[in-house]
Amino acid sequence: MDIKQLLTVLPPSASIKYKLKQADDALNFVYTDLKRSEAFDYLHANKERAVYGVNGDTQPSVAPTYPITASGVVLNAAFLDRVKNGTDKGVVLIEGRIATDKPLILCVEKDGVSIAEIQLNIKISEVEKMYRWINLRGVAGQSVTRQTNLAEPQNYPDKATNGKMFIFVHGYNVDERQSRAWNAEAFKRMYQSGSRAMFTAVSWHGDQSQLPVVNVSPNYWANITNAFVTSQALAPAVNALPGKTKIIAGHSMGNVVISSAIKDHNMNVSKYFMLNAAVALEAYDTSALSVNAMRPNAWANIEQRLWSTKWYDLFPSGDGRRGLTWLNRFGSTSNAINYYSSGEEVLNNNNNPGVVPALGPERAWVYQEMTKGVTSIVSDLTLVQVQ
Repeated sequence: MDIKQLLTVLPPSASIKYKLKQADDALNFVYTDLKRSEAFDYLHANKERAVYGVNGDTQPSVAPTYPITASGVVLNAAFLDRVKNGTDKGVVLIEGRIATDKPLILCVEKDGVSIAEIQLNIKISEVEKMYRWINLRGVAGQSVTRQTNLAEPQNYPDKATNGKMFIFVHGYNVDERQSRAWNAEAFKRMYQSGSRAMFTAVSWHGDQSQLPVVNVSPNYWANITNAFVTSQALAPAVNALPGKTKIIAGHSMGNVVISSAIKDHNMNVSKYFMLNAAVALEAYDTSALSVNAMRPNAWANIEQRLWSTKWYDLFPSGDGRRGLTWLNRFGSTSNAINYYSSGEEVLNNNNNPGVVPALGPERAWVYQEMTKGVTSIVSDLTLVQVQ
């Protein structure tokens, strides 16, 4: 909305007010001191700076938001002055709060009477209408609220995409409601970063034993079982999706679901991104064993053939118990790319072999491994932050 000339002719005053209005009270906005060419800087961490808020001196994550109501919110005079006197200034960030198709209106009022209006037609609806949804929670015995929907997305038809399919699988300790939030955020970040692929969200039962209020799932191992059970259903669901190229990404324990689907059930994907995978390295690479770093101290003087990790070797070929090991469980996956974020603390490696890390989120995976068989409740609870 080009109002620079309008502000010169009708500068804001006690009698002249500039207002933003929206009939359904469906929008919020944030002031900025950005230029037009910088409007999308808030999407990039390396471009974050204190140029938000009424005075243009606040970081975007803490800048106050203001509701745009049917009666209108009066625009700040200092902000309007920057629009009038600056070059390409006047950017506000607007977010949708509820679905609407009513326009955003910039209204100029004199003594409470509208004397000029500029409209911006908008339509806001649920982001979930922009991607497909696979709900596999029922496969592992959990009740389902939102059923699978593989129909072409109403608000992002396949013809608007580049023909590729991106599939996202969340991790451990995420209930169905939380999975919808995870997937909505994943889609929005992908889209805002420039991806124009089709998107399919996957929800699975990785929250068995989740406690209310605290939202933790102490029975980590039950959810590992659920991951393997779910993989049987994930493979045919992904194979049936449209897309000339299929790329899948899994977070944390979601990588057990994906890896098993690929290894055990012939799921076909062109590329596989492993994000902070909560899976033992030796499941993919037998040369990556970290025996000393992960060994419980109580096992120091016990022959390795007697360790629980070696029990599978005691059974003859053909005995199903001989497969009870993570060693080479998934094998080399040529199209996989392994990522660990710099802030990943739960799965961080032990930098001091032989020493048990302190109890807490930092190196929680190592802690539970090195205290195996020594504690009961504590080691069960240390991994609940892996999602």
